[in-house]
Amino acid sequence: MMVALFIFGMIASASVFLLRQSVEAEARSAVRLEEMGDLRRFSAILAQDMTLMLPRPSRDAVGSDRVALMSGDGLLLGFTRQVPQIDPQPGASSLQRVEWALVDGRLTRATAPKADGAATSAPVPILEGIESVQMRYRDRLGVWQPDWRPQRTDELPIAIELSLAQAGNPGAPLVMQFLVAGGADERAGQALGTRHRAAQRVAAGGGNGDRHHADPRPGEPRGQARGQRRCR
Repeated sequence: MMVALFIFGMIASASVFLLRQSVEAEARSAVRLEEMGDLRRFSAILAQDMTLMLPRPSRDAVGSDRVALMSGDGLLLGFTRQVPQIDPQPGASSLQRVEWALVDGRLTRATAPKADGAATSAPVPILEGIESVQMRYRDRLGVWQPDWRPQRTDELPIAIELSLAQAGNPGAPLVMQFLVAGGADERAGQALGTRHRAAQRVAAGGGNGDRHHADPRPGEPRGQARGQRRCR
């Protein structure tokens, strides 16, 4: 009887231990899945912003000029983006001001209904648990720059890189890179313009079609060269 009770106690203890391990693993998985979902949502929102970013300077609420892409002084990114309009309303702007910032360990996104002269709304938390963010910008020469210092007010980088140091794991930052459509289009437009100018130079230097015809022999009139050669 004692042996049976002892075996039953061991089985019960093992069952409780396995059940507790299973519950804890499920809880950790739920937390991890939630974190992955937040990262995917943040990546999708920022990727859409990068796709719709415009090389357009703007003005703030007091009328001061702003370059197309701003960064620094607590602001990670500030820019103008296109707003897709399925059913545009009268007077509605197709441009929007967007500002990303890191506030109290949270990546926030604020918007303004217009690109010029409008104040942004209250920041909306998009991603939490971020200790710090390091930015890099790829210029049109293909060089990664630690700071964005444009030569023109409407200049945009080709790509932007974010290194996110997450709380609890600051030694392994999460590196994310996003293509900036406005900067890439500008570079493509410059390359297209270069090819177009090269084609114009080739066309302007025409007259090279004479190379496909036999030149007259020395001393022969150009108009008689072909007829004389046929007779021979």
